[in-house]
Order: sequence, then structure tokens, then C-alpha cells
Amino acid sequence: MNVEEEYLDVLQNIESIVNELAQADTALSDYEVEKVYNGLIVHYSAQAAHKSAAPFSGEERTRYLFMRVKGMCDFRLGQLEGQPLPQDIEPVELRAMMACLKRLRKSVQFWTKEGGRKGYLTYISNFL
Repeated sequence: MNVEEEYLDVLQNIESIVNELAQADTALSDYEVEKVYNGLIVHYSAQAAHKSAAPFSGEERTRYLFMRVKGMCDFRLGQLEGQPLPQDIEPVELRAMMACLKRLRKSVQFWTKEGGRKGYLTYISNFL
């Protein structure tokens, strides 16, 4: 599965939330974004195994980012109560969401290496 081609809209939805919060809070770093992506991978892996994941922990900013990104992920999974997906959008499967989050985590790692502690955030801001 080529995540970028098949789920570009999901990747963009998630990164748009990250970019929005990074613009509002300039102290946000790639490390915090990677921690959120890791936390979501753990959360959805537990969900796939029908287990409970430990609550996400971190600073207030990181917990807020986690909840906002999780909200978008849940929406795209069709799991956000009271907010059904529009008819023209198909819900993604759990394994696809985890693949998207893993791809985003890989992107954070690459762009942090290339551009420093805000390399990924700078990179995505050029496209959103």
C-alpha cells in the first residue's frame, strides 16, 4: 500500500491540524508532534487488539495536540460520535489510519534530521 497516494487526504487532514496548532503556538516542536503520533499509534494498536491503551501523558500543549489530532483521526475512521462523515467521504480502516500515522512519524523523523527541531513543522507549513 502506497500511503501517500491512497490516503493523501487523510495525511493532509492530520497535518492541517498540526500546522494550525503550530501557527498558534510557536513553541511547539517536532519532538512533541512525534510524541503525539507515537501516542496515537499506541492508542489505535490497542483498539485494534480490543485492549485499552494507557492515557496519553505529556505537557498541556502536547495533550491538547493529541486530542485535536485524535479527533481528526476518529472523524476519518467514522468513530466521532455526533459527527458522521459526509456521504462523499468513505471511512478509513483502522490499519490504514495506523499506516498513515506511521508515515507521518517517519516524515517527522526525516525533516527533523534535515531541518532541526522544527524541520517538520516548517516543511508542512509550506504546503498547508
